[in-house]
Amino acid sequence: MLFKKSNFDSIHTGKADPSRYLIIGFDTEYQRYANDEAKTLDNEVLSYQYSCLIVEKDTELDNGCSWSGLVKPDGPLATDRLSLKEFLIAAVQDGLSKEPSLVLPSTIYLVAHFTRADVPGFSDFKDEASRSALKLDNIRNLFMNVANDIELDLSERTPGQSIPISVKIRDTMTLAPAGERSLSAIRSALEPSITYSISLKFPTSGSTYLELQMFS
Repeated sequence: MLFKKSNFDSIHTGKADPSRYLIIGFDTEYQRYANDEAKTLDNEVLSYQYSCLIVEKDTELDNGCSWSGLVKPDGPLATDRLSLKEFLIAAVQDGLSKEPSLVLPSTIYLVAHFTRADVPGFSDFKDEASRSALKLDNIRNLFMNVANDIELDLSERTPGQSIPISVKIRDTMTLAPAGERSLSAIRSALEPSITYSISLKFPTSGSTYLELQMFS
């Protein structure tokens, strides 16, 4: 494990918004493959991409710490997929390897465009018990956890060294105007109120990216 308790803020409590939070834009890349044994066409997760940004209240976004990367599963099977916790650990470890003195927010916004395609890429989604722990709400046929946050502990279970975090899954598609689904449509509709605009690119060979807009 590349991090310890001191690498994180204390867990945020109360109804007020936290003063610092980590946005992780993520995307899951799939391909179809023939499962000869089962005689079916299955989805193989090729990689999980992430683009991270620490946001602080009353601080310009250009001054925020950011990093990006990808992590690959061990193989093509559903049992090879990463859990949500494993994915978050990989993203956090990457940030701390680049900025060892970094103190990370304990509140994390996990953001995708069309979560119905991306969230099932985590191994938690395949089992009913672990899927219920994600506390997902079905909103406009998208997966988010608006009513309740996902509470995780990123520690290695060392006594007195728990690292609690709170995860909120959000979908940028909910910002789209009626009848629209694309990120460009969201930008066109909300452009007059944009204070800052950030494009967080994923390091893939293709053109996949997630553009996060921050509004006043």
